[in-house]
Amino acid sequence: VVDLGEIPVNPHLVLNGLVYTDRDTSYFYITKSRPVYNDTIPIWDNKRGYEIIENADFTFLVNGEKRNVKYSLSDSAYIFVGRLHKSDKITIQVDHNGNEINSETLLPAAPQVISIDTVRVKRIQYGTPRDYMMFKLKMKDNPDKNDYYRLLVNVKYYSWIDGEVYSNSSGAYYTNDPVLTSGF
Repeated sequence: VVDLGEIPVNPHLVLNGLVYTDRDTSYFYITKSRPVYNDTIPIWDNKRGYEIIENADFTFLVNGEKRNVKYSLSDSAYIFVGRLHKSDKITIQVDHNGNEINSETLLPAAPQVISIDTVRVKRIQYGTPRDYMMFKLKMKDNPDKNDYYRLLVNVKYYSWIDGEVYSNSSGAYYTNDPVLTSGF
């Protein structure tokens, strides 16, 4: 056992964004970083582990034009309502108590999905067989660009109670990254 104790790390601002070209709303999350090895915050605690910044000066530019962004307390996010397009140049400037973040990106085209195949598989977990879904996804990617993709899988559960059908949806991924958990 190696006792690392508290590792002193000065927190800095972190910007995560969910930017869509196929929807009318994009989300931006401003948090403060924290050390991974921290005895007071469980590593699996998704919401309490990061300090959410609600009162930053947030400047959002699309192709050099300033656009309106509002903070949503219920989503813990700065929200831009408006359609974005491929090749739009996005510039973000954030200032909070003298700390700054600047980010700039050119929105890529949506990936072209060639095929998706699924198969049900059973795995033994804690001595009990459980049903899982395995995915095989083929997509066309431009090899000259370092694009990043996120696959979000939702599972729908159905149950019958007193002759009525109820459904629930849940995410099928596990993470403690605030961009994937806050506001969802």
